Amino acid sequence: MNHPSRPLADSKGFSLIEVIVVITVASVMFAMMFSYFGTAVLDSAQPVVRMNQTLALTQTAERITEHYKQNPTGFLNLFFLKLTLNFFPFVYGQDFSVITNKFIKFVSYSDTTDTDWDPRTLKVQILQDQTHETITLLFTKQ
Repeated sequence: MNHPSRPLADSKGFSLIEVIVVITVASVMFAMMFSYFGTAVLDSAQPVVRMNQTLALTQTAERITEHYKQNPTGFLNLFFLKLTLNFFPFVYGQDFSVITNKFIKFVSYSDTTDTDWDPRTLKVQILQDQTHETITLLFTKQ
């Protein structure tokens, strides 16, 4: 039972080479799409996380300001705020660091450390630990 061989033009189907080429092209395209969409999905959360961290820093600044407004006015209030920020910063929130906490005075449009006995302005600069954003607060003697 010999079957005569059929010519290639009459064959119905794909050759092995055609199948391998299609699989290779499809896998390269899939890898490119996965890389692009994977990055887009992972990076889509970054703006929300950054906004929440900035909001936390702003809330910390508001808590410090509120604490300043609730205490009696004058030099003791500034001094008490300075001590609290030096030794108990966690009272105002977490994930921040106090960079600058000093009495200053303005001379020729720049601030210098105030060494007077009765300072009038307290400069507080806080840093958000994850985003490294800073906020500078100035408190004056009322």
